[in-house]
Amino acid sequence: MPTPSPKRPQPPPQPPAFWTRLAALFYDTLLALSIVVVATLIYLMLGAYFTGAEDVNTGDSLLRVYLAAILYVFFVGFWMHDGATLGMRAWGLYIVDAQGQHPDLGLASKRFLFAILSWLLLGGGFLWALFDRDKRTLHDRLAGTWVLKRSPTRS
Repeated sequence: MPTPSPKRPQPPPQPPAFWTRLAALFYDTLLALSIVVVATLIYLMLGAYFTGAEDVNTGDSLLRVYLAAILYVFFVGFWMHDGATLGMRAWGLYIVDAQGQHPDLGLASKRFLFAILSWLLLGGGFLWALFDRDKRTLHDRLAGTWVLKRSPTRS
């Protein structure tokens, strides 16, 4: 009877290449835009139903807060649950804290707010990863998180 070969130790997780992060970001941006479109339609339909107003005010502060809250729940929820959004999962990426765990609510919230800063810097916070020794974005540095590439599993 053959003895099973010992499992090879898995290499430690590595940071993803910049282009892999960019691909995951592109996926998540498409998902976020889809969510924003659907959420806006729901908001407008409910608004028209309850107020009878048919015009759209693009500067509606309540709409902006509503959409920001929906995006917050989307991103923070995924980061807390599995450490990855759908776009990150597609590219085999995940987020961890300094202990290697999925971020908790506080840490995921910090990362979300700092990611907004990265966007407000015209994407400069994302480009930061090109020059960072650990390949971390500005918002990962500020929040204390790491994005890693999942090791391929072998059967």
